[in-house]
Amino acid sequence: MISRSRSFLFIGVIVAGGFVVWVASGLGARASAVVQQPPPSPGERQIGSVKSIQENTLVLVTDKGPEVQVFVEATARLLRAEPGQTDLKTAVPIEFREIQAGDRVLVRGKPSGDGQSLTASLVVAIKKAAIERKHSNEQEDWQKRGLRGLVKQVDPAAHTITITTSALTGRKPVIIRISPRTILRRYAPTSVRFEDAKLGAFEEIRPGDQFRGRGNRSADGSEFGADEIITGSFRSIAGTVSFAETDKKTLTIADLITKSPIMVRITDETSMRKLPEMMAEGIARRLGGGPPSGPPNGAFPRGGGHAPPPPRPAETAPPGNGTTDFQQLIAQLPAASLADFPKGEAVMIVATSGNNPGEAIAINLLGGVEPLLRASPEGSQEMMLSPWSLGGPAPEGQSQ
Repeated sequence: MISRSRSFLFIGVIVAGGFVVWVASGLGARASAVVQQPPPSPGERQIGSVKSIQENTLVLVTDKGPEVQVFVEATARLLRAEPGQTDLKTAVPIEFREIQAGDRVLVRGKPSGDGQSLTASLVVAIKKAAIERKHSNEQEDWQKRGLRGLVKQVDPAAHTITITTSALTGRKPVIIRISPRTILRRYAPTSVRFEDAKLGAFEEIRPGDQFRGRGNRSADGSEFGADEIITGSFRSIAGTVSFAETDKKTLTIADLITKSPIMVRITDETSMRKLPEMMAEGIARRLGGGPPSGPPNGAFPRGGGHAPPPPRPAETAPPGNGTTDFQQLIAQLPAASLADFPKGEAVMIVATSGNNPGEAIAINLLGGVEPLLRASPEGSQEMMLSPWSLGGPAPEGQSQ
């Protein structure tokens, strides 16, 4: 076993969803996530994932981007930490041969003159298998104790948030109680990837934000004690496709709220789904508390605006237990292509909240929603901003 020669003192280690951030001396950190320790010893540090290993050298893909060769001294201190561990008190000494490709590591040592290599005196590794196991457990917990919705009201004095949830039985308000132990995260403005979210503050949350949390719901479902929440401000668009350019990967949408055209760009990251007609009609009936009553503002005049015929039982939305939401239904649908959204297609889109109101980049695109929009005669924003769109923590950071 490689002997120990240097101690490594640090302020804290934060592990979230398998991604590690070492907070060094002089940098601010939240008291709830950081264990105070003396400042670190001198030397450069690098954080990243092990790409390959040869003899006593690691090739590290750093979180900042470039690869770095790490030469591990014979006298270097090697430790294994667990995901979620906040100090090195219980870290276990390991041998160099135990480090494998895919492991997350922090290394500290002396950098080379060109900055492309580093001679390490300390290596702290978190095993890839442990990260995946923790991530899987968290995924299961998000599914069991998760809640989605739209922020309706923020009460700074009570430190609570009121959200509106959309289940197949209708929209319901839920009061979210935030404690000092609640982890607050904020989606990046251009992504619903959990890995892109940052630690946030209660003051950043605004009415209209998309919300996802995990915690414990009260017996009557009216309150929710949050262990962790993630919120974000995204642009929601509902309307019809007026022009499609598949070669340019763009759709021009006649927006029902603003009454203005919006050019929506489709990227490789865009999640595209399309509701089967009978399923959409079944959802519309449940969300609207009855059959669709007519087109909003003269839109969708098919059949003179009359309600569609009752859906066949086999094609309606699954009955569920009153908690099934759009996201759970959509996750089960096959992926669609841009060709599935021709002129006249009714769509609901979650897009980036850019500065140009006439353009957007689609994050999620859902077609086949004509019955849902007809179920809201006034084209209410609440129906159009329903939380089907919100992704959550998913393997490798992909939105669901």
